[in-house]
Amino acid sequence: MISQVKQILPRKGFILLLAFFYVIIYLFEGFFYYRFQITEFPEFDLFQFTILIIASIFYGIYRAVYFNPYIRTNYRQWLALTPWSPDKSLPLGPLHLIWADLIPIGFLTILCYFNGPFYILWPAITFLAAYLLCLCVGIAEEQFYLIIVFLFLAPFIIYPHKDPRLTFVVLIALYLFFYFTLKQQFKNFPWNTDFWKFDLVKTLKKQAFDSLLIGWPMRNFAPSKINCDFGSGVLIGLLITWWQHIFRWCMQDQYDLSLLIIYSTLICILRMVIYITGHPSPISWVGRISTFRFIIPNYDKVFIAPICIFLVCLLIFFLNPWVNRTLLFESGLFLILLLAFTLPPTRQKWQLTAPCRITSLVKRHNNTPPTKDTQAFKKITSGSFSLFPK
Repeated sequence: MISQVKQILPRKGFILLLAFFYVIIYLFEGFFYYRFQITEFPEFDLFQFTILIIASIFYGIYRAVYFNPYIRTNYRQWLALTPWSPDKSLPLGPLHLIWADLIPIGFLTILCYFNGPFYILWPAITFLAAYLLCLCVGIAEEQFYLIIVFLFLAPFIIYPHKDPRLTFVVLIALYLFFYFTLKQQFKNFPWNTDFWKFDLVKTLKKQAFDSLLIGWPMRNFAPSKINCDFGSGVLIGLLITWWQHIFRWCMQDQYDLSLLIIYSTLICILRMVIYITGHPSPISWVGRISTFRFIIPNYDKVFIAPICIFLVCLLIFFLNPWVNRTLLFESGLFLILLLAFTLPPTRQKWQLTAPCRITSLVKRHNNTPPTKDTQAFKKITSGSFSLFPK
């Protein structure tokens, strides 16, 4: 047990720093008591409580990050080259919570008890919240749908009760959910499969493409995929609507349908910026009027989604007198998000087929001498690159 406690505890410097600030506040309390005979210090109690909460949050982040091979890239790469298997414990320490974690959290809980019985659960609550949030971020790239499930369940930490005891129970349930998920994820070891299939030329080409070494206009001929299928659009729309419902419940406020107009406008602007940035119309509006080409079908189909969104807003205002406002607002918000994410054309298809001009957002310097990265990229693409010296 002692060896496990030493393994999971943070560095001594951070512990001593928190203890120093905590003791300083006690010394101030003693000074005011003996000097001015003041027995109650609510401000100092709040400072002590804040220090304990900061310590529990830091400990949760530390437990989820330091021992996590999914977050620490160097640790993962090293572990991929060792004979480690999921049935063995991780070399740096366990990622899941163990009994030894009760010692630091229990110590913080005892200190919080002196600030009042109401605060007794807050170290455990903040520790679990920080720990689960970091785990969620760490596996976001690997498990997209797991993150969606977590974001759907997370509001139950405070909804509909605002009771610390129920919050603690929900966090324990979320931890068990993540525990069994990570157990399944670790079964995909060895993670060195991608390491041995590593293609240096392809990786360097991708890095050159991402860092604009390929240059304009070739970069714009291959737009990145920012597409969303119907299932993902439904999930994202439900998730945003669900969080909007939670926010409205926390604020104890009624829905204002004018807010839906603001949301719709922002969504339409964001969609248009994502689509037409660097791909303006083949002729200007003045040119359209002068040539009587008011509509260019293959280009203007990008405006179908914003028009449909505003038509939905008009329909919502029309139904306002007959339908419950909360139901109308939330269903309307979901429908608007679904249309914004799923209505055709897709960004990639439209940018590759629309009769548009291609403009660059990056300032180009034609007379700039080639950099070392550019010269290295040219060697790779020309086929004269070799991993081994001759």
